[in-house]
Amino acid sequence: TPGNAVIPNSTFTAVRVATPNVSVGGSVINTGTVNATATGILINNDATLVGGLTNNGVVGLSSKNGILVNGATIVGGISNSGTITNNNSGAGITVTNVSTFGGGISNSATIDVGGVGVFVGITPSGGPVSTFTGGISNSGVISAGGASAAGIAVQTVPTFIGNITNAQGGTISAGRTGI
Repeated sequence: TPGNAVIPNSTFTAVRVATPNVSVGGSVINTGTVNATATGILINNDATLVGGLTNNGVVGLSSKNGILVNGATIVGGISNSGTITNNNSGAGITVTNVSTFGGGISNSATIDVGGVGVFVGITPSGGPVSTFTGGISNSGVISAGGASAAGIAVQTVPTFIGNITNAQGGTISAGRTGI
């Protein structure tokens, strides 16, 4: 179906920018439906994404992360004005093992996951985020349903420039910590 990437196989990532040291001057934009059983959208392997990543559609998955940036450089940030869902313990948006991340992360629609809604920092499979600029903002709904889950979490980020904001009308509900 035009505009849709539907991948039912349990070992695949739906959209992946992972060629070592590749630089993408534009953006990754989802306006359709991405269904995957692993990670919905993955940017990794020292790739550079200049234009940022935008989800205006639906990213639905049954495990892992809706959007994962691991070991890549993002200049234009991540924006979610669509829906990210996960019926397991995965996260909505994860940024880990990144030297420089610019442009921030914004959610103006829905992130409904079993794990952390938005996570920036060190994970068991990724190193720290050295520099993060642009802040994190929510004006939509973040629902992080796990018992130890957080709506927005930042961990092991030596240089964080920007604010973490839950705007008027924004809702964060989490099993453990909102922000």
